[in-house]
This record gives sequence, C-alpha cells and structure tokens, in this order.
Amino acid sequence: MSSCQGEHHGSNRSLDIFYYTPLHSKDLVVDYNMVMQTLLSQSKNDVERNPEAQFAQEYYARNKTLLWINYQGVDSKADSLWSFLKKAKNEGISDKILNLMQIEDDISCAKWYSFTSDRPAGKVLARLEYNLTKAYLKYASIVGFGLVTPFILYNRLDHADNDSTGKKFRELYGIPTKTVDRDFLKTALNKLTNDSLVPFLRSLEPTAPLYHRLVAILNSDTLTSEKRMKVICNIERCRWRINDHPYMHSKYVQVNLPAFRLYAVDAHNFITMKVGVGTRRTKTPLLTSRIKRIELNPQWIIPKSIIDKDIISHAGDPEYFERHNYYVRNKKTGEKLNLYELTAVDLRNRDNHVIQEGGAGNSLGRIVFRFDNDYSVYLHHTSTLGFFNREDRGVSHGCIRVEHPYELACFLLKDKDEDLFQRIHYSMTVDLKSPSLNKGKLVHSLTVTPEIPLFITYYTIYIDPTTKQTIDLPDIYGYDKVLYERLKTYGL
Repeated sequence: MSSCQGEHHGSNRSLDIFYYTPLHSKDLVVDYNMVMQTLLSQSKNDVERNPEAQFAQEYYARNKTLLWINYQGVDSKADSLWSFLKKAKNEGISDKILNLMQIEDDISCAKWYSFTSDRPAGKVLARLEYNLTKAYLKYASIVGFGLVTPFILYNRLDHADNDSTGKKFRELYGIPTKTVDRDFLKTALNKLTNDSLVPFLRSLEPTAPLYHRLVAILNSDTLTSEKRMKVICNIERCRWRINDHPYMHSKYVQVNLPAFRLYAVDAHNFITMKVGVGTRRTKTPLLTSRIKRIELNPQWIIPKSIIDKDIISHAGDPEYFERHNYYVRNKKTGEKLNLYELTAVDLRNRDNHVIQEGGAGNSLGRIVFRFDNDYSVYLHHTSTLGFFNREDRGVSHGCIRVEHPYELACFLLKDKDEDLFQRIHYSMTVDLKSPSLNKGKLVHSLTVTPEIPLFITYYTIYIDPTTKQTIDLPDIYGYDKVLYERLKTYGL
C-alpha cells in the first residue's frame, strides 16, 4: 500500500465545535428547571375549579416528576392518549373542554421542533405537560362518570308539596350513582406510571348496548340538531356510573317512563304492557330495587300529600268516605274514627291514617307489587282502565299502574303452579262481599323468590328489549331540556 506523503485536507476539516456555535438557538434548549418553573406558574394561574384541574394543580405543586415529557421530548404515552382524545368529539365530548386545539398544536410543535422565540421549547413542553394531564383526567372522568351529577340535577327541579320556603325539593332520582372522587383521580395517575393507560381508558367506556348504538347515531350523516341534542342527553345518561343495569340480568323488570311501558324479560322470553306513570307535577322517581312481594286485594294507606290535596276538604262529609270505601284509623290505638264527627284537624293529625278498603274500586286495584324504596311507590293494578287507550299516560301521583297485572304476577313467580295461578285469578276477580265467596281459595300475599330486579329508568332514545329496535320517545318530564342546558355549559 502507498499513501500520499503530503497532507490532504478534507472538506469537513472546519466542522469543529466552533463551527456549530452560530447554529445554537436558545429557543430549542430544554432546561428542566425552566420547564418546572413555567409549569408551576401555569398551574397557579389556572382559573378552572373542576376536580380534575384542582387535582392537576396539586400534583405539580407536590411533585417534580413529569408525566408526558422526557429527555427525548414527548413520551409515547402522549401518543396513546392522543389516540383517545382525537375521537372524543365522535363520542359526544367537546374539543373545548379538553383544550384539544392547543394540545394538538403543541404536540406538532414538539415533534417537528418548530419552536420560535414566541414559542420556546421550555414553554411549549411545560404547557403540553399540564394540558395533557388535565385532558387525561377530564376524559377519564367524562367517559367513566359523565359530565353531570344526576341526583343534583333531578333532585332540585320540583319543589316539595306545601313548601313555602322554596328550599325543599322532591327527590326524583334515587339510583345509587358514583361520582368522580380523589381516589379515582389518583388511580388514573397511577395507571400512567404502570404503563396501563390504554386498558384503563378502555375499561371506563360504558358497556351498555344502548351507548354504542347512540354513538353510531351521533356520527350519522342525517342527524338534525334536535336529534343530536336528544342523542347527547342519552349518551350522558349511559355514562352515569350505576352498578346495576338490566342487561346484567337474565330476568328483570324495567319501566322506561318516556315509553309508558313495562318490559318483563326472562332470557329470550318476555312480556310487555302499557303503564300509567306519574304526571309532570307528580313525577315517578327513578330508582332501582327488587320486587319482593305480591299482595292481592290490598288496602291503600293514602299518602298525606294526597290527603292534603284531595281529601281534607271532604271532612264532615261521611258519604264521600263511604262512597270511596275510606275509613280513618289512629295508628297508635288502632281505633277507627267516627266519619260523622271527622274534622280537618283529625285529617291533619299525622297519627291518623286514611285507608281505602281492599277489593273492587280500590285505587290500587286488586293486586300490588311491592319493592323497597324511599318514595312509597309501587307497581299496581287499577280500577280505572280507560287511560290505557291514551298515548300520554301520565296519570298517577307517582306509582305505576300496569295494564296486565295477572300476567305480570305469573311472570314473577318462579314455580309455574297452575293451581296457584287459578287462585290468583279468582282472588283478583271475585266480589269480596259476595255471600258465595270461597275464602279458602283467596290468596292474600305471595313472596317473590328469588327477588326480581326492577329498574325505573328515563331514556328518550331506547332499545326496545322485545324487538331490539331503537325507538324515539317523547321527553315527558322535560328532563332532556334541563340536562342539555347543563351540558351546553361544557361546550356541547
């Protein structure tokens, strides 16, 4: 081998450290201390007061560990989160509440190193870190719990009867529903450190079949503004964190109030019937419970609200009480009061009950289905059947009147005993005052074993359990309007 004896200077001779000095730009420098200072400043100046923002503020005040930014720039977890955030609008979540425009712009800036003197690297990355944390916590909370707390929304709508102060409200929502708390937000951040972001966010998505049907409708091309509002409201209802749902049971009873219908489902077998529900003034409350007992020819202990509204004015009119089969009894002594001497003071006395005797003409009809609840409501037969021919069947003080109570009783009982069914039918149809009454055939009370889950719900778009078709329903209590007014404050 031979080589040149002289020196040969290559074209890269001058590329030493001094050559690169003019290329140095402070806009591209990422100084950890500067990032933290900017981050803390942004956190302190954040005017949002929702739980997610407050939790993020507290986190960065206590910790110096960055969640989304590392020495290479943007962590891969940010890409994973962005895959969820960018489809949020298709799920009925506003871009504005998640600050997606700013996040997208900052991610692009960080990935393409398009920092400038107006947008230096340290400032952009600090802002991106903080906004990603807030967006992550908000998205997780919205998908897992919804935007609105239902028991606050519903239970501040209608003033209680005889409330002159304007401070007492009727309770219309009694379904146990979880809300976002600090434990959930802590868990969400822990999922980041365990690299479990994707499975965690997927686990929060509602599993109800209706939710996925609604999301598909939301993204259809022919959606009107009115229908969009209705879809958004029902998506929100699907997100409320309720532990018990009809689809979790093979056998259940559901009353969806806007449909004015009861659905009794047992695997692939079902019955459905019309129902009468509370009027707009005396709404039927939303609740979950279990049907425990069936009573035939029940007596009706009339609620004080009905006494004050409809009965107290008839004090001193014994014929009115006799015509309706009412009597008044003191609950402490068991003594019946003389109807001819009855006064309004007697009826206002909380120790006195006005009771309607069982049998034909009783407001509860010939059979009642009882379940635990705090509202003194139940499913029952009715002595007035004409309203079943109406479309608007808001007729009661809150109880639910069923069209075919005998069929419902047979459905609820596990043992299909034909002899018992005949006795139930006899008890429901016989004249209790007839001389030929066979008391041996009467059924007074039956225990429902196992207890049957009951759901009283409010969906204005709903999957009919019998046909599996999506049905559009009227907003009978105006809940959609109230809910959407609240949702609009979140940019929807």
